[in-house]
Amino acid sequence: MDFTAPAERLGLDVDEYIELVELFLETGAGDISGLENAVAENDIQAVVERSHSLKGASGNLGLNDIYEKAKEIEARARDKSLESIDVSISEIKQYLENIKNDLNR
Repeated sequence: MDFTAPAERLGLDVDEYIELVELFLETGAGDISGLENAVAENDIQAVVERSHSLKGASGNLGLNDIYEKAKEIEARARDKSLESIDVSISEIKQYLENIKNDLNR
């Protein structure tokens, strides 16, 4: 992932942006864990809240793939459907892993 373009869009230097992304990775892990627990407990409201949080944070950082998946999860939960959300969560986890790998290069 090229961190320069999203940093520039936010008016940050690359190091500042990377610092925010690292913070997002930490908080995102908690949101993912909470999201998985909410799905397992069939807690639709918690799914809405966790996915909304993830959507907002990723959108603010320009992490569009995560934003779109979180948006999709939130919309399905608002429609009272948790079907296939586990697949979307797995995809978000893969996006997060890819970002971690890019940061460690």
